[in-house]
Amino acid sequence: VDPTEGRVVLQVGDGEVDVAEVDPGWWHARVAWVPQHPTIVAATLADNIELLVPGLHTAERDLAAARAGLAQVVAQLPDGWATRVGEGGVGLSAGQRQRLALTRAAAKVHAGAQVVILDEPSAHLDAGTEALVVRTVQEWAERGLVVIVVAHRAGLLAIADQVVEVSASPTCGADR
Repeated sequence: VDPTEGRVVLQVGDGEVDVAEVDPGWWHARVAWVPQHPTIVAATLADNIELLVPGLHTAERDLAAARAGLAQVVAQLPDGWATRVGEGGVGLSAGQRQRLALTRAAAKVHAGAQVVILDEPSAHLDAGTEALVVRTVQEWAERGLVVIVVAHRAGLLAIADQVVEVSASPTCGADR
């Protein structure tokens, strides 16, 4: 989406590059994104990881799942990674869908993503899994990745270097 005002730039070396001038494939390979409502296709759990990170080794996938709290879920499923889910994640709870999306992001980071964008990453997660996600996000930031988190929960806000509060404009009506 093109900005309506200003521009989005990437710091490359000593200069800046307008993101509108960057090859989308190059950019997408460097960004891991977990939206509020992740896309999950009717396929196996493994296929849903492979979709975004083709060629990922099993050990790398398992490590990504451990960082996102999905490993415990997979271990309890009779078919493990071969478990089939329906379109949109039918067959998984909301928390399991969130863990799957976070696993894809962790796998993408392993594959070289340098920017991580997480929209409410701890939504639908229990306190223990949320703490695991917070540690993972902290680790990514400490490694020098750019991590942008949209969140309401205190655990994620507490580790932020910078917090920007966003609220509805007082002039906006409820219908906008």
